[in-house]
Amino acid sequence: MFGLVKTVFCPQAAIVFDVFHIVAQYNKVIDGVRRAEARAAMETDKNVIKGSRWLLLKNPENLKEKEIPRLEKLLSINKNLSTVYILKDELKTIWQCNDRQQMSKALDM
Repeated sequence: MFGLVKTVFCPQAAIVFDVFHIVAQYNKVIDGVRRAEARAAMETDKNVIKGSRWLLLKNPENLKEKEIPRLEKLLSINKNLSTVYILKDELKTIWQCNDRQQMSKALDM
């Protein structure tokens, strides 16, 4: 659909990626990892992982005080969830770069 719009109505348009849509796609990755980890977890960890979707998808500044300890526990017991959670914030920092050189350096970290 979008490819058709570009070629028919805006043949000179460049494809532009914005942080909102990139992070929205990455949130699907986080949710997939969360589901896989919940299936593979032992019974005690399943209770922590169960119902954690929105904790992982929320921006840290939007967490309620009572959610913070639960998120910290979740991230401390599961390395894969911790990794994808950290990478989400790293992904956002790319959009704060002012030029290609900064962005390239941020991607290499």
